[in-house]
Amino acid sequence: MRLHLPPSLRSALLASLVSFSGIYSYSHAATSADFWQIPDFGGPDFTWTGDGEGDAVGTADNWEGDAAPSRVDNKGPHLIFNGVEVTVTGNPPNTSDGGGISVTGNGSVSAGLGQWGGNVYVEKGSTLTTSFSNQIKNTEAEGHANIYVDGALNMTTPGGEPQF
Repeated sequence: MRLHLPPSLRSALLASLVSFSGIYSYSHAATSADFWQIPDFGGPDFTWTGDGEGDAVGTADNWEGDAAPSRVDNKGPHLIFNGVEVTVTGNPPNTSDGGGISVTGNGSVSAGLGQWGGNVYVEKGSTLTTSFSNQIKNTEAEGHANIYVDGALNMTTPGGEPQF
């Protein structure tokens, strides 16, 4: 279920939700996002193992199946981090269009979402620090992304503040 509100009411509601979750600034200038719906990821899954040398996103050995994240059939990669503490270096491909990032198992992760960011899921006890360069969105047809945070989320955008 999606709730669509006029911009002034949406800003007030999102500002109260955002400050509740620990993010202190907000701008209503970009796209929409569903905050309390667990994302339905549709992009290819890439699960972090950290087995490669260094913590670069493009190092194939750092991912299950020894394949670095990539878009498949124009769907963004779903980056999965379970029970790890890592600061991933480098920029992933765009995670929009069905992709995004999941942090579970009391993980603490710092990783980018690419220029066009996708869905975000942070499980209770987990922490994600992330950013994107242009916009957070899902598929072109839907336009919105799902952001579900039961842990902690620190998100930075090009303007320095969250934009949904």
